[in-house]
Amino acid sequence: MRTLLQDVRYGLRVLAKSPGFTLVAVLTLALGIGANAAIFSVVNAVLLRPLAYQNADELVALYNTNPRAEFEWPLAPAGYLELKGHNNSFADVAALSNKGWPANLTGAGEPERLQGFQVSANLFRVLGVSAARGRTFLDEEDRPGSNRVVVISHELWQRRFGGDPAIVGKTFTLNGEPHTVVGVMPQDFRFVSKTDVWTPLAFTPEETHDAQSSYLVPVARLKDGVTLEQARAEVENLTRRHAGDPKAEQFATLKPLQSIMTESVRAMLLILFAAVGLVLLIACANVANLLLARGGARRRELAVRAALGAGRMRLVRQLLVESAMLAAAGGIAGLLLASWCTEFLVGGLPENLVAANSRVAGLRLDAWALAFTFGLSLLTTVVFGLVPALQTSRVDLNDALKEGGRGGSQGSRQSRLRSWLVVAETALAMMLLVGAGLTVKSFWRLNHTDPGFDPSGVLTAQVDPSGERYKEFEQVVGFYNQLLERVGSVPGVTHVGLINSLDATMPVAVDEHAPVPKEERPQAGSNQVSPDYFRALGVPLRAGRFFDARDVKGSTPVVIIDETLARKQFPGEDPLGKHLTISDTSREIVGVVGATRRYDLTEQPFPRLYVPYTQENWWSMTLVVRAQSGDPLRLAPAVRRELAAIDKDQPIHSFKTLDESVAEWMTPQRFSTLLLASFAALAALLAAVGIYGVMSYSVTQRTHEIGVRVALGAQARDVLRLVVGRGMLLTLAGVGLGLAGAFALTRLLRSLLFGFGESDPLTFALVALLMILVALLACLVPARRATKVDPMVALRYE
Repeated sequence: MRTLLQDVRYGLRVLAKSPGFTLVAVLTLALGIGANAAIFSVVNAVLLRPLAYQNADELVALYNTNPRAEFEWPLAPAGYLELKGHNNSFADVAALSNKGWPANLTGAGEPERLQGFQVSANLFRVLGVSAARGRTFLDEEDRPGSNRVVVISHELWQRRFGGDPAIVGKTFTLNGEPHTVVGVMPQDFRFVSKTDVWTPLAFTPEETHDAQSSYLVPVARLKDGVTLEQARAEVENLTRRHAGDPKAEQFATLKPLQSIMTESVRAMLLILFAAVGLVLLIACANVANLLLARGGARRRELAVRAALGAGRMRLVRQLLVESAMLAAAGGIAGLLLASWCTEFLVGGLPENLVAANSRVAGLRLDAWALAFTFGLSLLTTVVFGLVPALQTSRVDLNDALKEGGRGGSQGSRQSRLRSWLVVAETALAMMLLVGAGLTVKSFWRLNHTDPGFDPSGVLTAQVDPSGERYKEFEQVVGFYNQLLERVGSVPGVTHVGLINSLDATMPVAVDEHAPVPKEERPQAGSNQVSPDYFRALGVPLRAGRFFDARDVKGSTPVVIIDETLARKQFPGEDPLGKHLTISDTSREIVGVVGATRRYDLTEQPFPRLYVPYTQENWWSMTLVVRAQSGDPLRLAPAVRRELAAIDKDQPIHSFKTLDESVAEWMTPQRFSTLLLASFAALAALLAAVGIYGVMSYSVTQRTHEIGVRVALGAQARDVLRLVVGRGMLLTLAGVGLGLAGAFALTRLLRSLLFGFGESDPLTFALVALLMILVALLACLVPARRATKVDPMVALRYE
């Protein structure tokens, strides 16, 4: 311990004598360690640590699936109850409705739209979460007539009710019905998405036998000793037997709850974690190069220590202590950088993921991040410190103590090692640059993808009439008719339309074609819209007509299909006048409109159909208002006034421009592109610094040789060719290895790319050219210095 403390004191003096070297090394390591610590904090909170529920690894979610289908879908009430009552794998099975439960809060100040969910009474017990105040639901409250109770979020309790300690037992009006608060959830409770209120599902007798309406997501807890595979096999067999066909292709399956809640960002985070790891390796290679160069300058010092009796391991320990001190300083600086970056990283994650995971929502550097940073600092000590320490400690006393010694064979070995380090970091930088280039090109293409509508100048808002005045279909239609008329008369509004908020899928059958069993019918997205919706959104009419005043309840049921559905179901035919059966209703096709992309521009347009809201209405609708000019948000106050004139108790909320919505759809791609591009730029900069360092050191070491060459008649261009040639040789070797590595590793980027393959030749070529130009600039500075060597000075240089 005494000698270790001596090494520490001596190391501090040595590092203090070289402040430039110390600062560069610490900053380089801080960039690598800090970026890794920040990414690790997010990966740990999202992917590695279990969800904040009791024994979260036992929780699974169930879905319907079909090997031939491209998606999974929820269960119907009958299927959920069958699984709940006849399984041997689960301790309990709960459910929530994927339709949500938008609730209008009235009678207590300004009306407010709340985000709610209908859940089975046992959901909170299955999750292992208790209320912070009051209680959660009782089983007897999960029945019609007994379900006018709610559990509210901590955020709603504070925001709307001022943290009233007597909130439990109070009654307020939701959707026109009185509801009693029975509990307040803990502050850090999150599930699925941002939620204000929960209420019981309360199936009616008819709903318990409903096998068609698929809107329930069951959440189950595995019994002790039951594996995921055992439970999956039982669920699949059970649902097949329930369907009366042991070989049915459609069945229920299950997935871990955590994987479902994180699958949208898993690939992106792992790729970013790998990318930032490459940055750290490049940083370590740079610092190792600095240590090797510095070791050459300390050869005489180490030789004197060896001559005085210091063994090689004693010298290695001294050098490793200095490396550890650099790594520790880099780790501390990296933590400061990571604390700033973490907030930025969380801001780039999808909003629903942040809202559903309390650890992500309030993410800060914690003990796990500190432990990771400490371990990373130790690892970097070994990675960048051990090899230089072993190389530098190999002292040839005779050669090192000579006044004119220039390194001999050891200098050659160090020179080769430094060259290989430059090749390695150039290759790693190339891999990152190629990955970043592909994602940047992908994002550019995504940003220029036609969504099928014109988002500019469009304002959207959510409306959901509730209460006694809107119990009947005709009442709801009358409300929306008034809203369309009044908003359409607002100055500056050119078109106004409505579309139902829930994006549902329906099986469709062409009446004029051969009959198809219901379970084999193709799926299509289904929406209810108003006549002017397509004009408001800018969706083009390809054939036929839009809806109009004749399309009301009691008239001929009609439907408009998009061109994707038309091509799929009517190849080479005119679909106008033909009929589609949708939800047991035959509808005449009166129009064909352009295909649209919704929520995800990377996906091809899904077949879609539209029915008039005056024939089939959904209570919750999105208002779509096209402005004549200027910022459409300026119309929001006028729209709010027109709604209040119709019914002051009905809230309108979520005002945003359609441009904002489209930008939100691309948030994950924008986030990953920005980070990968930043990491790649940092890697290229570090690689350039490494090349510059090697070439600068090489010029210093070869000053005598260059002086001889100049004295014998070498011109400036010959010296430039000599220095730049060696640097470019190392660069080309690194570029070649990097291209090979990038070709292999960029296949991992498939999930982040859009519009082309992962081995885009143009991107590879441009990135290689960029890396060569950066390296050329890094070589030119020491090369120009070499051309100015004075032969008389150089011939005396030692």
